[in-house]
Amino acid sequence: MDYDFEEVENMTNQLKEHYSKIFGSFKKDFNQLNNVSVSCWEDHEYPDQVVLSTLGMSSKEQNIPTGQKCISKHPRTELISYVNPKWIKAMVTLLSNLTEYPFKTNSFIFWWHNLPIGVPIIPSSKLDAVFFSIPPLKADEVTLCIDQQRIDLLWVIPITEKELLFCKKNGSDAFEDLMKEKEMDFSNLLRSSIC
Repeated sequence: MDYDFEEVENMTNQLKEHYSKIFGSFKKDFNQLNNVSVSCWEDHEYPDQVVLSTLGMSSKEQNIPTGQKCISKHPRTELISYVNPKWIKAMVTLLSNLTEYPFKTNSFIFWWHNLPIGVPIIPSSKLDAVFFSIPPLKADEVTLCIDQQRIDLLWVIPITEKELLFCKKNGSDAFEDLMKEKEMDFSNLLRSSIC
């Protein structure tokens, strides 16, 4: 796909401005893969974790395969995750890889989807899948419009194989209820399964 680099840069700058309004202090930009980078933000509410966000994934529209439905008719998404600072590198790699998934599979990722990743996120971790949820933010912070394009933020939550099976069997709502009930620690990549 040919890129209008000025348009992508404009979108990225507006996204970065949006992120700074909701997350606060910018810390660092990480690797850039196929015009997508991952940025790190301080989490003022929870100082023992940081927020990671992708920048640039939304510059391409994702495909909705025949027979599938999406809330957005033309899905464009960015990913965020909350993580303990000692695992930033692993989560930057995960987010970078996830930004390519919809384009490699000619599909889309959106809220309430789940995806096995096949290997633990870090050694000794039981987390080898992800769940995409609505971030714990205000509605106008989760869905925004830039250059007349709807962009939705997806919260990437690493999960275990047991949690993935629970989600597939019982549905996303039941899994989100379980996460709240068990007060799951989203930023701990060494946590036990809640199932």
